[in-house]
Amino acid sequence: MILVWHHAEDKPPSWEVPSVPHLDDPEWAEPRTFEIEIPVHMQDMAENNMDPVHFVYIHGHNKIPETEFSFSEDGSRLTAIGHNKLQTSDGGTINMELIRETWGLGLSSIESRGIPGAGFFMITSTAPIGPRATISRWLLFCTKNVADTMGEEWFSRITAGVMDDWRAWCNKIHLENPVFCEADVPLSEFRRWAKQFYSETA
Repeated sequence: MILVWHHAEDKPPSWEVPSVPHLDDPEWAEPRTFEIEIPVHMQDMAENNMDPVHFVYIHGHNKIPETEFSFSEDGSRLTAIGHNKLQTSDGGTINMELIRETWGLGLSSIESRGIPGAGFFMITSTAPIGPRATISRWLLFCTKNVADTMGEEWFSRITAGVMDDWRAWCNKIHLENPVFCEADVPLSEFRRWAKQFYSETA
């Protein structure tokens, strides 16, 4: 994957691309790849990460996950941490954390924590290919000890979840001044943060 910086006013890069330590860590299996083209503006696609309410109505979760979000000192990175309970086959529950890091509008990672001894991580690169067309490329990682069991199930859930989101993305209409409810606070904060990545000429 080759990442290219483009600025409408020819300004130099203002932040560095993060490293992905999972690529060199012997505990992690080779990543799976996933690529999809979607008829949606890339910001509308990125807003999905900051919409905790959709986990109930799109992905079938029992409740809206509690979400904390923060911004890096230079403002280039947004971190959102969601908390949810995963039901196990024996009737128990596992406290899960979904840690989302977003750099600009086109690069993000998601790590799932909570299952003892198992690691799940993905990074996505998203780029516009038209006024309302986006291509998204994914690398999906899991630790080697679960690659043939929970890893397979996790990969299937991720790709199925993307196809669930597809229906919303394909029919999404961007409103510059939407009506937000209390649960939409992360989404409104995301929009304020995203403005910095557009130049005056954009």
